[in-house]
Parts: sequence; C-alpha cells; structure tokens
Amino acid sequence: MNIVIVGYGNVGKEIERKIRLKELDDRVYTIDVNPKMNAEFLDIDEFNRREYTAEVYIVCVWSQKQVLDVIKKIKLDNKPLISIETTCPPGTYEIAKNMVKDKAYLIVFPERRVVNDDFHSVFNHPRVMGGDYEQGREFYLRYMLWENIIPTDNPELAELCKIVENAYRYITIAIAEELRMLIPKHFEELRYLMNTKWNIDLPEARDGIKGICLPKDIKLFNEYFKENKMFKLAEKINEEYNERYQSIYDQGC
Repeated sequence: MNIVIVGYGNVGKEIERKIRLKELDDRVYTIDVNPKMNAEFLDIDEFNRREYTAEVYIVCVWSQKQVLDVIKKIKLDNKPLISIETTCPPGTYEIAKNMVKDKAYLIVFPERRVVNDDFHSVFNHPRVMGGDYEQGREFYLRYMLWENIIPTDNPELAELCKIVENAYRYITIAIAEELRMLIPKHFEELRYLMNTKWNIDLPEARDGIKGICLPKDIKLFNEYFKENKMFKLAEKINEEYNERYQSIYDQGC
C-alpha cells in the first residue's frame, strides 16, 4: 500500500515512524513545503509529476487553508482515502467533502499526542473519527486497536472535539496560573494538598501557556464560539501571568 504523509513536522514524522515500526508492506512518501523538514517532496505537484499514486493520504499540515490546498491537488482516479489529522475549524470536513464528492473517501481524524510520551503517541490511545469512518477504520486498524478508534456520524463534532478538549486543558492551566498569582508563596504546597483529593487534578503553573497546540486551539474555540466568556477570560489570565512572571523565568529563578 502506498501512503502519503503531507506535512512532515512533529506529527508527520511520528506517524511515519509508527507506520514503519509495524513492518508491513507499506511504502510511505513524505511531503512538506519547507525544505528544512527533509521530506521526499516539496509539494503534491512534484509527487504527481513522478506519476506516483497512493491509496491513502494523511494530511497533517497547519491550517484549514493548507488542508484544502492539499486536497485540491490530490489525484482522485483510484478513489483514495484522505485523512485530515490537522486540527481545523468545524466545517472543514464539509468543505473538503464538497470538493472530492464521491471520488475519495474522506475522514477527519484529529491527531492526539503528548510530546516525549511514546505511550500517548499518534496510534496508541483513543482518537475520534468522523466522515467515511468505515473505510478510515479499515486502514487505521493496521496500526491501532479497534477500541481506540471512536467513530461519530457527525464529522463536525470530531473537528470540534479536538478544539474543545485543548481549550478545556487551557482553562485548567489558567486556573492554576491565577491561583499562583493570588497566593504565590504557598501555591505549590496548596496544589499538592488539593491534588490528594481523588477527583482534583490541578496542573502546574509554569512559564505560561506556550507551545503550538493549546494557543492555537483556544483561538479557534474563541473564533467559533464568539459569545463565550470563560475561555476568553482564560486567555487574558494567561497574558497577565506571562507579564507578571516572565521576568522571573528569564532570570532563571
């Protein structure tokens, strides 16, 4: 089976690694517009010019626009499976499905991974799948357990689930940040004492909510739910926390 991974960043590289570890009879091609990523091809056009074909395209780029640009260029002659693993605004699947119609199987299957945690990596834990999930599940069962593929008949909920779960995580960290601002001297001990209760899990308050996923997803959430109050407040708390504590972390204290 020929598999194309479009987007060769952290997620794309992890997917390729996991596929190769299975040692199945699969040929994996990698594509990324950034030459520094060291993918085999810079774009879909270059792949097409080689007259290659693939049964599966795994799309793990950055934005909705990039997802749709990739899908426009995929050859649909053999009715491939297209898996959108990118976190996108709800409604992306519907736009993409109108583009491919019945010429491709299409699923939305947002990635889930924890950095430096191989157990909670791309194929090793439960993930939500929407769209043509029967065909999608048939492919991913090559690498995943049946019970780890959670299907839904509503692709928009699969898209929304990833955004909301990260926005929820963002809020829990923002709560910890505000508590640290309120009681800086005793925050760590208070956190330890609170977390002795079985249904409490207050996260750490480190150097602000940074990285890639959480800041991106809270913005997607706030753009989609424009009237929400709590999640917008969490962004403001994080901004204040960053301003108050950044100088401390810059000094290595």
